[in-house]
Amino acid sequence: MEGVRDAVAQLLSTPRSGSARFAVALLASLVSTGLSALVEPWVGGHFFVVPLAGVVLSALYGGVGAGLMTTVLNIAGFVLLPYSPVAGTRPPLEEDFGRALIFLLVAVLLSGIGAALRDSYRRNEQARLEAEHARSEVELTSAARWAADEARRVADTRVIDVLERMSDASFTLDADWRFLYVNREGERVMGFARESLVGRRLWDVFPKLVGSPFEDAYRRAVETQQPVEFVEFYPPFQAFFEVRAFPVRDGLSVFFRDVTEQRRAQQALQESEARFRSLVLAIAQVVWTTNAEGFTKEDSATWRAFTGQTHEQMTGHGWLQAVHPDDREQAASVWKEALARRGLYEVEYRLRRPDGTYTPVLARAAPVVNADGSVHEWMGTNTDITARKQAEAQLRRYAERLEALHAIDRAILQAVSMEDVARTALCFLRRLIGCEEASLLITGPGEEISRWTVSAEDPEAVRPEHPRSAGDAPPREFPHGLELPLTLGGGRQAALRLGSTREGTFDELAAQMAQEVAAQVAIALEQGRMRRELELHAGGLEEQVATRTAELQEANAQLEAFSYSVSHDLRAPLRGIDGFLRLVEEDVAGALSERGRGYLGRVRAAAGRMGQLIDDLLKLSRLSRTPLERGDVDVSAVAASVVDELRAREPTRGVEVSLEPGLRARADSRLLRVAFENLLGNAWKFTGRRKTGHIQVGRLDGAFFVRDDGAGFDMAYRDKLFAPFQRLHDAAEYPGTGIGLATVQRIVRRHGGRLWTEAAVDQGATFYFTLGESP
Repeated sequence: MEGVRDAVAQLLSTPRSGSARFAVALLASLVSTGLSALVEPWVGGHFFVVPLAGVVLSALYGGVGAGLMTTVLNIAGFVLLPYSPVAGTRPPLEEDFGRALIFLLVAVLLSGIGAALRDSYRRNEQARLEAEHARSEVELTSAARWAADEARRVADTRVIDVLERMSDASFTLDADWRFLYVNREGERVMGFARESLVGRRLWDVFPKLVGSPFEDAYRRAVETQQPVEFVEFYPPFQAFFEVRAFPVRDGLSVFFRDVTEQRRAQQALQESEARFRSLVLAIAQVVWTTNAEGFTKEDSATWRAFTGQTHEQMTGHGWLQAVHPDDREQAASVWKEALARRGLYEVEYRLRRPDGTYTPVLARAAPVVNADGSVHEWMGTNTDITARKQAEAQLRRYAERLEALHAIDRAILQAVSMEDVARTALCFLRRLIGCEEASLLITGPGEEISRWTVSAEDPEAVRPEHPRSAGDAPPREFPHGLELPLTLGGGRQAALRLGSTREGTFDELAAQMAQEVAAQVAIALEQGRMRRELELHAGGLEEQVATRTAELQEANAQLEAFSYSVSHDLRAPLRGIDGFLRLVEEDVAGALSERGRGYLGRVRAAAGRMGQLIDDLLKLSRLSRTPLERGDVDVSAVAASVVDELRAREPTRGVEVSLEPGLRARADSRLLRVAFENLLGNAWKFTGRRKTGHIQVGRLDGAFFVRDDGAGFDMAYRDKLFAPFQRLHDAAEYPGTGIGLATVQRIVRRHGGRLWTEAAVDQGATFYFTLGESP
């Protein structure tokens, strides 16, 4: 059944061509006629089933036309068939007509039914196919919509991810200016969390935007549906923002960034460029630019004003036509070299002014380089250096003048006699100024005159003249002359006279040079006079020196004799006094009272102090006569040796001594030890009342020092310290002769050094000294 149904469906639904429908109709007619003829003997002549079946099949296959064709062909077959193959007889004609008519009616009816059935089936099939197609379309549309929604969702996710990663701040508004979205950077810049912004109107969150350029731009973008870009300052944030606003469906998307630093940098750059332009215009008369190849294209109003060239004349290398012909080749060559090495262009040349005169200028240019290192253009200036050239010329003249004056000065100083001075000064001065004659006239105390003259006829020869008086020496007359008086000592007068036949010879510069030479001549003449007087006095001075030397030698001899007398003549009585006092003490001490024994002890102590004083005086006097023998001395070792001796004398004393190691000096070791014996001895003595005294020896800023924390003294009396026999403390409390520091000072002075002190009462004292030479 399924196969039959499919065959029928194929038969009804398949469209046929006209020839196919005709062929099927013919075939159906033949088949039905043949079958009818075969079955007629058994069923009779009224059997129409087979032909009608052919008509129905033709109608189903080919439609009404095919069914009618099959009907006609069947009727023709019935009529034309001569006899029945089975019965061998033929029905009468009137019976054929009746049967044919009945057949025709039934066949037409069946053809219409078959065709209608065919058309109905085809319409149903078409409707079914359209329904299936519509269902497929619906299924495809749903799938596409789902795919589109999914793609939109993915795209939205990607867009939001991009927006969140952007360095620009961004927000989206709906048609009512309410926030729909704010990215992370927008939160940071605006200072609001996005949750607090979404759903709120822009103008409510930022009321300062109302009436501002921001509102104008946003509304313009929405109204025109065109994006807008602008940079504007927002006062509440005190910042400049670069804004790009894009209209979207039912809203607006805004992207913005803080460009305050860029604007400030741009403003600073603009101000710097303005200052640079002002500076360039202030220091240069002409400013110009060329392209990277060195061709002038842009106009320069300053060049046109300075040279008188038009823009067309200066274009390309036309500017060279304004350069002086003698300087043109050098200017072009230096410019070509600068272009080749892309370095600084600097050259001096003369530039023609509109009036045809030439002005010296300094031309400078430098390349303006792009970011990739290529040259974008050249910027140059021309500066009027007329004043500098004039100053240079004046400096050259002054240099020549100074050189000449120095030469005159050296020559005059080397001159021995007055004639040598005159010859040198007059020859140099005449050549320097360019006059015809130069003469020097000297008048002595007795009106005697000496005159020396140098003339153009024989410029190297000096004519000495010795007229007896001023009246005998009339000067030679010149139309132009210059006379300079000279001030001399010893009652003498002098004058420097210059003569010339040319006007303008003695200008201001010539007068200044002549005045300076005159001053040098006066000094040289005075030096010569003083030299002669010095030679006269030299012999007497030598005699005086010899006399003084003899007197000093005699004084030294007397001092030696006095020292000998002190050493022997004064010591002998003291030794006698001390000896007799010792005998008295030994023999009659028991018979003396306590007071008497005290007197006896005081006399012996006084005699001992007298002897010590004599010894100290002798030592002090010998210091001046002892020859100084410098050598490399270990100062630390000398000080340590003196400290060891002090400890040996008083082993029970509690004194802490700090000696800086490695101290060395170029000094006389014997005298340096005497100095330390006195300085350390004083420090040891004046710390005696301390339970534990502290003494330090070291070096500070090149000076040696001895410091203690003993009795100290008032600095108001420091000037008395270094005088012999001067004491600042009671001898009973701190014994001594007052010679020690005077001895130290003399030793230090003999070394070419200096001795000074710092102290305070009951806070100790520090003595500093230098020895004149570093180790």
